[in-house]
Amino acid sequence: MRLLPVIAILLLAGAAQAQPALRLEVTGPPVSAVSSARPNCDAPDRLDAPARAVRLATGEVQPYATSLNRVASGPDLLHLGHRCTAVTEGAQLGRGRHGGDFHPSSIVTLSGAQHMFAFAAQARAQRPGNCLLRTTGVGTPGDWHGWDGSAFGAAFVDPYAQPVWPASRNCAPVEADKLRWPVAGLVRHAASGLFIALMQNGARNGGVFYATSPDLLHWSATALLLPAVGLGAWTCADPAPIAYPSLLDPAAADRNFETVGVAPVLFATRFNVRNCRAIKPELVRWDVRVAAP
Repeated sequence: MRLLPVIAILLLAGAAQAQPALRLEVTGPPVSAVSSARPNCDAPDRLDAPARAVRLATGEVQPYATSLNRVASGPDLLHLGHRCTAVTEGAQLGRGRHGGDFHPSSIVTLSGAQHMFAFAAQARAQRPGNCLLRTTGVGTPGDWHGWDGSAFGAAFVDPYAQPVWPASRNCAPVEADKLRWPVAGLVRHAASGLFIALMQNGARNGGVFYATSPDLLHWSATALLLPAVGLGAWTCADPAPIAYPSLLDPAAADRNFETVGVAPVLFATRFNVRNCRAIKPELVRWDVRVAAP
């Protein structure tokens, strides 16, 4: 019986350690991320991916949220205007069951190599979940390898040129009990060196969640950042649904906005509602505060 208090203390300690090592909170209401004074383009944007951004050599900042993205640009992420030029354009190839890796996160650097997450669909021996990919040569597609549970040994091949199903080519999803939804945003907190993963549970009582990690392989439990409902679970009585969250810091020193400080911005696609229909996607943002727990 004397062991019970000790076991209880250990369990409580473990639960406390599982919490995120940083505290994120939304500090303001959502606002449009791009000036409303946009030109009358021939087609609307299809905001169907988390926002990414790059700072050009001229200092101009451009965000992207493919598959059809008109140029939005400005001096920083808080002052963006709109042009009609299409910089990315994808295509819908049909519907049906899919296999492979989807929902790529942004890219971060660890120990001189670039890393990202992609969500693997269930297919034969491949288990579903977030696969961690690594490369030392971003410009060389064949240099990307996936985490196989002990090393970055899972290789990727051209599916039109050779078989793709040997078990050696399957990745091992990273901590699926914690990273329970596709990792949409991935950044590094500059002061602590900790990585922050952003995910969305699109259910009615879901929202945008985050977790932290020192090494991209070992993650904290998730914590709620923003209550929200996804498009698939939305009903007329709900607030406007959102999708594709990402975290970017206007003050980031790196040109790919890989790092965040104390005041990053949460971006997401909001589907504005009219006559009980979620239509007209819009890129919106919330101010966020990052602090020690």
